[in-house]
Amino acid sequence: MWWWVAVASATSTGITGKSVTGCTSCHGLVATASTTAAVAAPSTVLPGAAVPVTATVSSTSGTVFAAGFNLSASGGTLAPGVGSKLVGAELTHTGPKAFVGNAAAFDLVWTAPTTEGVYTLFLAGNAVNSSGTTSGDAWNVGSLLITVDDGCDDVDVDGISTCDGDCDDTDAAIGPLVPEVAYDGIDQDCDGGDLVDVDGDGAAAPEVGGDDCDDADAGVGPNAPEVPYDGLDQDCDGADLLDVDGDGFLAQAVGGDDCVDTDATIFPGAPDPAGDGIDQDCGGASQDLDGDGFDGPTPDCDDAAATTYPGALEVPYDGVDQDCDGVDLVDVDGDGFPGPIDDCDDTDPAVSPAGTEVIGNGVDEDCDGVDGQRYEDDPLDDTGAPADTGATVDTATGYDTGTVVDTGAVVDTGAAGDTGQPDPDGDDPPATPDDAEKGCATAPRSAVWAGALLGAALVRRRSRGARR
Repeated sequence: MWWWVAVASATSTGITGKSVTGCTSCHGLVATASTTAAVAAPSTVLPGAAVPVTATVSSTSGTVFAAGFNLSASGGTLAPGVGSKLVGAELTHTGPKAFVGNAAAFDLVWTAPTTEGVYTLFLAGNAVNSSGTTSGDAWNVGSLLITVDDGCDDVDVDGISTCDGDCDDTDAAIGPLVPEVAYDGIDQDCDGGDLVDVDGDGAAAPEVGGDDCDDADAGVGPNAPEVPYDGLDQDCDGADLLDVDGDGFLAQAVGGDDCVDTDATIFPGAPDPAGDGIDQDCGGASQDLDGDGFDGPTPDCDDAAATTYPGALEVPYDGVDQDCDGVDLVDVDGDGFPGPIDDCDDTDPAVSPAGTEVIGNGVDEDCDGVDGQRYEDDPLDDTGAPADTGATVDTATGYDTGTVVDTGAVVDTGAAGDTGQPDPDGDDPPATPDDAEKGCATAPRSAVWAGALLGAALVRRRSRGARR
């Protein structure tokens, strides 16, 4: 703001037409240096703005005590204040205004024109001694330049003025229509800041210190809901969500073993109460109906029987698979023969249809029904001749002579008196004299034969019974 100063003289009820030339016709021919006329107002205003203006007349002579003025403008309109009036397009005083100190001030209003430009306010001020004459009065003039500007210049000639939002009218690469370059610290599009959130999800990119791990996708950010098992890290916590219920076990959907990943009480090894219809331990079944500690149907093959489960005591031959190994136990001794029908002693692996018979030990190792060899069943004992007719009987004493008669084949006595015929299978006992039995050692075959028929039936029965 700057001022023009001049010297003036006064007319008691005011006068116009003097603001530029001064009061030469009334208060002296020339301006007086001891008197100043000054206009105060903003130096730049918007078009059409009503701005306050102060016209001040002062004097250093010490001989004057009041002031008057005349104000005009090169554009716009003026409005009077207290102690002033509008005459035509100019303002003047309604009467001399007493000094306060060594000056008198008049408050006015100027409304700027709507057209931009530089406009001038012209002021003539007079200082009077109130003598009733012009003698001793003084005057001077002053002026003020005011710029009317809407501030909408386009200095950078980018087609957009500052009034249209060009936040830097010195740089044509900056303006409301300029594409924003993200993360460079420059507000190219004049929206108030650099672009640090490209996807507009409310989270800044890591390039500018933010925590949006994918600033090109509004569905990815620290506040985004995580979608489990899709291989994407929507919430930017560093990994996809693979354990929804947070029980420490990954879901089966991603190769884990948590059968229900929305319930933290369900996971492998969790307590699984019986009868609740829920497979808490992910064993493959909904419950342990029989309360044996194993879910059915896997691994408990019969979840209705508490005695049936993996590791239970197996009861052989009952048709029930108590230990859930897939079969009932039918071969207790593990010799390859099921008992009790095929294996006559299923507690002894040495006894089976394939066992080796030990004669005379009271054990039927080969499960043929007797302890010893069934001679009549051995094709090497006899040569296919009829069965033994029985043993000869000593007619004098009635005792068995120990000799067994075979009718037309190799004689197998099984005791003393063997005829010495071949014993191909080697199971006949050694031949030893048996005639000494009961004193009949010297009985001739002819004498023996005479009594043979008498005891044949009895001896044959006894011989057959012994073999069984």
